[in-house]
Amino acid sequence: MNWPAEVVTAFSDALDIDPVPDSTKDDVIQYLLDETARRAVWRAKADASKLEVAYKTPYTPLGSVSVEGMVSKGLKANSMTIKPAWNEAVDRLYAFASANSQLICDHFKDQQVAYCDEA
Repeated sequence: MNWPAEVVTAFSDALDIDPVPDSTKDDVIQYLLDETARRAVWRAKADASKLEVAYKTPYTPLGSVSVEGMVSKGLKANSMTIKPAWNEAVDRLYAFASANSQLICDHFKDQQVAYCDEA
């Protein structure tokens, strides 16, 4: 998905990323945002009216990607450290998702990814 610049920039400012060879910080952020959306859409059952809650309820899709992605190397990063600007980045993502829930559900409805969403 083509995420808005303010969301991408917020995550760029919020993360210290050491990408694997042949990958970039932008690639890692793109994966993080897309995979989070895939999981949120799965959790919401592709129902736009449920997407905001799907993003925010623990065990969050973003948290699962951050942890599982590093283990599976899906994030294509050797390491990823969260900086103090993390909360602002997450708030921007959630605001965008809330305002564009139908767009996100439509874009990712055929790319849903199930995950263990129980705390």
